[in-house]
Amino acid sequence: MFQATQNDAYLETVSRRIEGEYLTWCEQFLDIISGQLEAGMSCTLNDIGCCAGQFYKSLKRRNLPVSYRGFDIEPAYLEIACRYFPELKDSVSTLDVEQSPPPQADITIVSATLEHLNDPFLAVARLLASTNRIFLARSFIDGTALDQWLQKPGASAPYRIRQFTQDEFAAAVESQGFDIRFLEDRYTKSEPFEIAPGIVRVQRLALGIRRA
Repeated sequence: MFQATQNDAYLETVSRRIEGEYLTWCEQFLDIISGQLEAGMSCTLNDIGCCAGQFYKSLKRRNLPVSYRGFDIEPAYLEIACRYFPELKDSVSTLDVEQSPPPQADITIVSATLEHLNDPFLAVARLLASTNRIFLARSFIDGTALDQWLQKPGASAPYRIRQFTQDEFAAAVESQGFDIRFLEDRYTKSEPFEIAPGIVRVQRLALGIRRA
């Protein structure tokens, strides 16, 4: 599971953020979704790679008619989510998007997940096939494709950190019947930042709208 590529400090960070932080990317996603929703129209939303429910935390304090479902490959994160948000007990579940598609939803969001997968465009195709209206992704997207591995101190396995080109990401989304726009990531301003020595990435948002 994914936590094998992380360490105890990361697990502590996950819990700390749930306790006290509203993350910028969650607020940006919700601003975008709010602007796309017709007034008063209810919808369903799949949160892919939901971790401990950080997006749900931000969604909960907004008055949006959104029915939430969260999915993650790591049970430990879902346990934290249900500890802080008991009402999520029947709304979150484990899912490996490289093996199985999620249920159908009006909106699909995915952040900090696709860049770690072995077959990310298979996952993108599955996510788009299960999305009726809006696809919103936050990942490392720039002019150069990159693929490196990082071994964290204290982790039992390394994890992959890709960067996609805008062209390849756009082609994957458009081929599934969506129009796409790339947006600046509010938190990083889409400026290059160093994740670890020798690993520099650019973060962007990709907004896909299903064609009529």
